[in-house]
Amino acid sequence: MESRVERSGRAPVLAIFDFDYSLIDDNSDTYVVAQANAEVYKRMRMRIGKVQWTKLMDSVLSELAVTHEPEELLRLLHSVSFPAESREIPRLIQSIDVPGTSHSVILSDANDLFIREILDHHGLIDLFTDVRTNRALIVEEHGRRRISVDAYGWNHGCSRGMCAENMCKSKALDDCVAAIGSEASSALQGGVVLYIGDGRGDLCPCLTLLETISSPSRLRVFCRQGYALEKELLRRTHHGDARVRGWTTYEELSAAVQEFLSFHS
Repeated sequence: MESRVERSGRAPVLAIFDFDYSLIDDNSDTYVVAQANAEVYKRMRMRIGKVQWTKLMDSVLSELAVTHEPEELLRLLHSVSFPAESREIPRLIQSIDVPGTSHSVILSDANDLFIREILDHHGLIDLFTDVRTNRALIVEEHGRRRISVDAYGWNHGCSRGMCAENMCKSKALDDCVAAIGSEASSALQGGVVLYIGDGRGDLCPCLTLLETISSPSRLRVFCRQGYALEKELLRRTHHGDARVRGWTTYEELSAAVQEFLSFHS
């Protein structure tokens, strides 16, 4: 049977986004806490690094439930910094190919409710085929409704041993590809892949992609300059690797993505 690539004349595209400080210009978890209660946020900051992040967020959200309904907390996310240039990138990716061959996915250590609330508020939720992140639900606890957060996957068995205990983004990417099916697999095997990230949690999947896709025309890792992903990649890869591109502003990122994708449109 004729492949989708042959019918369309264009390679399938898989665009992978981190969320905090990559797609949005803030940390969605800490943003909600800081906006909701300054004292709770202050206490939270004192516990960072001492308590595993997902467990810390769950504890803090339980504390906030005393004064805030879940819907109030979610509405606070409507004002989080989400640059217009960043919002245009998934639209651009969807527009460059025939329907069904380009997919944008999110791999994030934030949580499902926060991410979906932000995307839905900005009218972007339908542009993403899949979102892989920590699970979040509205539950009732001690007579109050609250947001509860749990890990994407404990005991994930990261082969590199470098991922946070609640999530391995390489494993999450595998889950994405399996859920999407042949089009995502085709992108990894012979199509076009781009990864936009900033943090240490993005390192594992980026190294996997760099090890498996050697062609600069097929792969671009866009790492935010001055953040952990860039620093870790520079330690592990050759300087000047054409597959790795740094960015500072969202205008620069958008232009770089457009330039890369222009070769495939």
